[in-house]
Formats: sequence, C-alpha cells, structure tokens
Amino acid sequence: MQEISAQQKGEDEFLKYSCCCFCSVVMIAVMFVILSINGVFAGQYNMATSFVDQGSIDGLTVGICDGNFKYDVSSSGIIESDNYPAPYNPYSSCTNQFNSIADGITFEFQSFVTEDNFDPFVFRDSDGNDYSCSGHLDGTRISVDSSRLPISIHFESDAAGEKSGFSIAVSAGYDSSNEIANDPCGS
Repeated sequence: MQEISAQQKGEDEFLKYSCCCFCSVVMIAVMFVILSINGVFAGQYNMATSFVDQGSIDGLTVGICDGNFKYDVSSSGIIESDNYPAPYNPYSSCTNQFNSIADGITFEFQSFVTEDNFDPFVFRDSDGNDYSCSGHLDGTRISVDSSRLPISIHFESDAAGEKSGFSIAVSAGYDSSNEIANDPCGS
C-alpha cells in the first residue's frame, strides 16, 4: 500500500472544506432567491402603484386579473381569481385597489384555495403594511378600517400547483373583530 503524505492529506482536507463552503453558499443564495420571488420578505411583493378608475364595484363580479383597477365600495361586490372556479393561471401577478367613504371595507372569503405559501393573496394598507393569505381559508373575514384605506390587494401565482382560487365578497363597513392588523390569515 502506498502511504499518503501529510501534504496530500492537507490538500484533500482543504478541497473537502472548500467544496462544503461553496455548496453551502450556493444553497443559501438559491433559498434567498426563491423566498424573495415568493414575497417572503416584507415589502417584496411587486404590486402595481398606478390604477385605472373603474368606479363602483357595487353589484358587480370582477376578476382580479382583469387589469390594475381601482374600485369604490359603497355597498358590495365580488372579486374572483381568473378562471374561477377552475384553477387560476400560472405566473399571475394582479393588483387592484379599493376605497370607501364608509368606516371601512370587509372582505369575506366565500371560497378561497391557493397553493399554501407559494401563491399569496396580499393586502397592502395605505401605510404600506402587507398582510399575506394563502392556503384553504373559506369563511375568513378581513376588515380594514377607513384610516388604512385605500387598500390594495395583490394576487401572485408561481409556475405550478394552481388551485381553484377564490371568490371574495367585498362590502362597505368595518368589523373590529376581523381587523386586518390582528392577522386573520395567520401569516
């Protein structure tokens, strides 16, 4: 048997250490990119900031991905994901804005199924605070008081795992028991 010199052992150990460090750095970088793309870091959602006024949503059913629209809420309307109740499209990125002269707006998730942690439905209040919802949340109610209006809602989907999406009733009025700041989606 051939004996390995101390220098060769040292070089082998250095090579092993270098490979481990390089692989760890690459894995961390990949995880950061994935988490950033999916909006895990606060303020990372790529929401529209310019909206086309569509007037009142009252009595209407609108698609969240029909365009970057703003709506006034004085009674009630419905927003739905594209293709609802069939699976929504991959790579969706849609933002709408809602305002009201009432004491707030309440969103009631009549049906809500998105890919948990990967296809977020995000509320952004007028102070820039984001509240993210995903998964199976039928029956969830979220209320936003007038001091946080207008409220933007953003839906974003990735390449795979599309679900049936959502149908959400939007109505004028504030219900403190479902205050958005109390994180009703558990995000």
